[in-house]
Amino acid sequence: MNDFPVPKDAYVAFDGLTIKEKIKDRLDQTGIFTDQNYEGSNLAAINDSIAMSFSLLLYYLNQNSVNGQFSETTVYENINRIVKELNYNPVGYQTANVSFSLSANILNAGFYSIPRYSNITIGGINYSLANDLTFTKTTNGTLEKINGIDSDAILYQGTFTEFPVFTPAGTPNEIVYLTVEDNLTVDNFTIDVYVQTNGVWGKWDKTQSLYLNNSEDKVYELRFNENKRYEIKFGDSINGKQLTTSDKVLIYYLVSNRESGELGSGGLVGRKMISLVSNNLGSILSGENTVYLTNNQIQYLSFDNKFPSTYFSEPESINSIRKNAPGVFRSQFNVSTKKAYETFMKSNFSNIIQDVKVMNNAEYLDSYLKYYYNIGLTKPQYESRALYNQVNFSDSCSFNNVYIFGVPKTIKSALSYLTPSQKTLIVDTIRDEQVLTSETIVSDPVYLAFDLCVQTENTISKTDINNSEIYVIKKQNNRRSDSSIKSDIQSVIVDYFNVERNLLGGTINIQQLNTNLLNIDGVGQLYTRNKVTNSLLEGIEMVNWNPVYFDVTVSQTPTTLKLENFQFPFLNNKNFVDRITIG
Repeated sequence: MNDFPVPKDAYVAFDGLTIKEKIKDRLDQTGIFTDQNYEGSNLAAINDSIAMSFSLLLYYLNQNSVNGQFSETTVYENINRIVKELNYNPVGYQTANVSFSLSANILNAGFYSIPRYSNITIGGINYSLANDLTFTKTTNGTLEKINGIDSDAILYQGTFTEFPVFTPAGTPNEIVYLTVEDNLTVDNFTIDVYVQTNGVWGKWDKTQSLYLNNSEDKVYELRFNENKRYEIKFGDSINGKQLTTSDKVLIYYLVSNRESGELGSGGLVGRKMISLVSNNLGSILSGENTVYLTNNQIQYLSFDNKFPSTYFSEPESINSIRKNAPGVFRSQFNVSTKKAYETFMKSNFSNIIQDVKVMNNAEYLDSYLKYYYNIGLTKPQYESRALYNQVNFSDSCSFNNVYIFGVPKTIKSALSYLTPSQKTLIVDTIRDEQVLTSETIVSDPVYLAFDLCVQTENTISKTDINNSEIYVIKKQNNRRSDSSIKSDIQSVIVDYFNVERNLLGGTINIQQLNTNLLNIDGVGQLYTRNKVTNSLLEGIEMVNWNPVYFDVTVSQTPTTLKLENFQFPFLNNKNFVDRITIG
């Protein structure tokens, strides 16, 4: 090749034809081969293959070089446009939500309904109803706790706002853009659309894809687009009903206060609810066959929340879109496989659940119930949480169930479960999409607590756990303060077990945790020590257990522990600063 000297970076100017000609010229120069000059010959075909491979490699090289210069915003725009071809709609902002209980006073026995979009104010932060809430009071005039509102007893953080009335152009697949001020955050799951036809308002339903609907279905498709704006797409009277020029469109959306709107347990106590006042909403509600409570009557209601709210979430990430879009495309919006169930759950309930795993009946028996057998329960089907879900969310047939294990997005709490209202919402929503012969049961995960431990006897005791600490020998001549090193150690351990980062059925890698701790500036050697016996073990030594059954489940954590699909890890004691000694 010395007869064809080229600069090292000249490849960027080549294309397939150029490299083909250079190879042919080189073969001509040798005088040994001649077939390269005859198209269709074996040698010419080999040359074509090499040239084509070179073109493909050069294309991907250029693409990667360009993409490497893209900002995250540009990459998001690109992938959002790409998955649109797969009919995948990324999830937008997800506001906090909270389940609640309700009591009524003074009202007489009877049926009552609270109008949708009514809200409770807590220190300037609003929590609103997304749907009408209907309940039954069985006594006259006395204070009564209301039962049977599980499916509707969810408040969403934010204030419902009315978008200006829109007059359609009457074109097929018309799109309405929900344009709001840049500083406003609109929740993905609480956008409602009403259409007025012949003077009568009607609420249209959101569909996952217009292609799933017939010509008369009053549906719309919601998409969080590449500009992080919501667009609402209507049908063409082939797939979904088409808008006409005589129609009017009205949209209600929820504006979130983001992280500042998250609520602790008991935050609703003593708060009162008020209805949303709007002439258009009044017209909508008056056309429905429902008698709603007045604002005066709503004051007779009292609220409580035993559990904190979920946490606010940013829009679906680039990696999440890349992972979920193919699954949705393969399933074609039918939940008939485990993967399809998991994808459906993550796409439709990411404001409620943090992670989800799905089991069929065989897996449920072979892993979940077997787990309880192994720890000594002779009738694991009567274990409190398993029995609760079987009774409340399943029929008498138990051989064709689909078991969904979900970890809720509850703030400041690892050991928490989906509330009955959240479970009922999931079951009711998924029922229309699943295989007709199966029954969905939303089950509770098994939480595993992790903590330091150097045991003193053959068995592991809570005393050993409480007496165990981290013992650090600083590097010589290191000038970092002890308090800084302790703070970094705590941050690394707490971050490793962060509830928001862990997954059902994930892997706990103690060796990796040790490596992360030894990489902290100032840490020379690291031990786990029993403060009473002064016993030392090199590195971090941890035990894990089921908090409900400590005595029969506590065990030493191996270097690498793969959890079962129904197990979720959390840190038993986060106050590590007081459990670190610097030597």
